[in-house]
Amino acid sequence: MTKGQAKREVARLQKAFELCQWDIQLRCVDAVAVDADGGDGLISWDSETLVVFIDIAIQSPDEDVRSTILHEMIHLALVDMTEAHNKVLGLMSLEAAELGKATLEQVNEQTTVRLTRAFTNLCAK
Repeated sequence: MTKGQAKREVARLQKAFELCQWDIQLRCVDAVAVDADGGDGLISWDSETLVVFIDIAIQSPDEDVRSTILHEMIHLALVDMTEAHNKVLGLMSLEAAELGKATLEQVNEQTTVRLTRAFTNLCAK
């Protein structure tokens, strides 16, 4: 997939998820530079400036790139929930917050993976 095709996919999903308030910057990077857990993408955002960076291993097969873009856009669609969780964690003791953060991150990732599979399967039919 070319960078232009990847940008168009991001724009399509940004509109579909109603995330047009975000300034999404797509960065195409080497696979080894993306995710220490072996993923092909990584997202980071600043809620105050509404700027998002999505790093994608663009040299992966097209279907993998599409799936990774969808996965990262789902993370962005869930950002309000993620930030609400982080505010609640800030009210807890350090020990409880660390445990809660690990649990919430795991559940967030599992939910994002499940939604990515569901959207992919729905679009394939």
